[in-house]
Amino acid sequence: MKFLQNLLAMLATLAIIIFVGWLVYWLTRYVIDQFNVVDTSKAAVLTIIAVITITCTIIIAGAIRSIVKTGDKPIHPEKAIIYKQFIDFWYDPGFFTDANMRANLMKSMALWASDGVLKHFLTLQKLGHQPDKKNKSTSRQLEKVIREMRRDLGQKNFGIIAGSIDAMLNIEESSDNENI
Repeated sequence: MKFLQNLLAMLATLAIIIFVGWLVYWLTRYVIDQFNVVDTSKAAVLTIIAVITITCTIIIAGAIRSIVKTGDKPIHPEKAIIYKQFIDFWYDPGFFTDANMRANLMKSMALWASDGVLKHFLTLQKLGHQPDKKNKSTSRQLEKVIREMRRDLGQKNFGIIAGSIDAMLNIEESSDNENI
């Protein structure tokens, strides 16, 4: 029974391909015959209209493709605020002295952060809450969280060297080392 179904499906597919091929051949011959009947001035106008139509179609398709490719989704302003609060909290533990404010930040992260940000953030949570400048794994994971936040806010991380974001945000620590 399965063999018979497969055979019928192949025959139907072959029949459709033959029909479409015959239809394309017939339409092409018809268009060529119509161009033979049309005088050269009308043929030139039809050719110009065809070129303009094809060009417009390519431009519109390219615009649609770039929108779909970049995932032009709206960025919620809440995300930027929450991500800023997270950075402030991480680099200035005195920023949230109230436990309720810290809990609200965590709730907001759970609500507004993207999947990638949450994944890296939860890994960072497992490493510990407080910034440890000497712990390389914590610094690397924090940088992953920040990169994912930037990506979520529509920024590109192209060309950013590993460790440069953490070095940029540790301005106070690096300026203390320069004075030594």
